[in-house]
Amino acid sequence: MSIKIGIVALEGCVALSVHGPADLFSTANKVIRQLGLAAEQYETRIISPAKGNVVSSSGHELVGETRPLTRGEFDVLLLPGIGADSTEELDAALSAHKGIEGQLQAFAQSGGTIAAACTGTFILAQAGLLDGRSATTTWWMADHFRSEFPRVQLADDDLLVDEGKLITSAAGASSLDLALHLIGRYSGPNVARLCAKYLVVDGGRKSQRLYAVPTHSRTRDPMIEKADRWIRSRKGVDVSVDELAGYLGVGTRTMLRKFRAVTGLTPQAYIQGVCIDLAKPLLEDADASIAQIAALVGFSDENAFRKAFARRTGLSPTQYRKQFKWG
Repeated sequence: MSIKIGIVALEGCVALSVHGPADLFSTANKVIRQLGLAAEQYETRIISPAKGNVVSSSGHELVGETRPLTRGEFDVLLLPGIGADSTEELDAALSAHKGIEGQLQAFAQSGGTIAAACTGTFILAQAGLLDGRSATTTWWMADHFRSEFPRVQLADDDLLVDEGKLITSAAGASSLDLALHLIGRYSGPNVARLCAKYLVVDGGRKSQRLYAVPTHSRTRDPMIEKADRWIRSRKGVDVSVDELAGYLGVGTRTMLRKFRAVTGLTPQAYIQGVCIDLAKPLLEDADASIAQIAALVGFSDENAFRKAFARRTGLSPTQYRKQFKWG
């Protein structure tokens, strides 16, 4: 017996989210054989519903079979991330891939499992399969996802969300976490752990908050973008909600509604998040003390900074520095 996995290759997809999982499933087969386990083997095929070979976002050709996404052919479908530098670019790519929505809907209705990585989660949402369910996606497209698919309960801090037959993962290399999760589901956690060790992949990651790049665009909303630029320009100054509203030229209630609608956060939480984002590169690159960095990003109290940082990232500033400091 084997578990048949169809790794979908789409024009403009991220090559890592196709070949990375394929390598992990191949490694799982080797581990299962070496341990003499009775676990099922993985049969993986790279498929392209529209045409055999596609060009990835990095410009390299991916060789795939032209096959329909049908339950009889596969037990699991894995959707790749789509490479895009802007929300407009992503929307254009999603429009081009609308043709597979019906196949995905039929596959889900027949009881198959669909896993989607990074911006591939937009394809699932566009097909209506995530309505009323929880999901995650790449951190920098989270605001756009929330705006486009309000019926989906977005857990954008989470690295992976398992809804049984529908599984979504976060940004970039989370496609590896997605593959490890599937291996853990079908072959057990020990096999998944060994696969992670063989390929030197950090298993067990829970959040993508640590990996967000502060300067990367997160929203197309003019008011939020204006607010974000001003908060960052005022680093080292304790920015109040009233000050921000005054700068934006709106009432505090109007601003509160806008922030909640676009970002899912209160203005105060957003301000604090920006301050934590500003602290990350200082922890990674500078030798300043935690107290000095806290002051540089607008915290007058070091303990308050430590608590806020841990709340937002899941690590203390010291742990973060140890994990991400270069050199």
